[in-house]
Amino acid sequence: MRARLGQAGSVRSFSGIEPTLAEDLNARSVRPDGNSVEIERELLEMNRNTVEHDFLADVVSRNIKQLRMAITGRTSA
Repeated sequence: MRARLGQAGSVRSFSGIEPTLAEDLNARSVRPDGNSVEIERELLEMNRNTVEHDFLADVVSRNIKQLRMAITGRTSA
């Protein structure tokens, strides 16, 4: 699928791609109902993504502010 995505030239070329559902047979079942979601791991990943997003949003914001200052020559908006 990655090869097809890499060769795709337009949105129309994605029309032939069909999603597939795959079951991870090696996943560890945490609960008797077969649910393999580990909530602690999911929360850790979510928090890690939040910290990374906040950091990168701050970097982009500072870069835009610097560009605005360079273009306008003013230090305040």
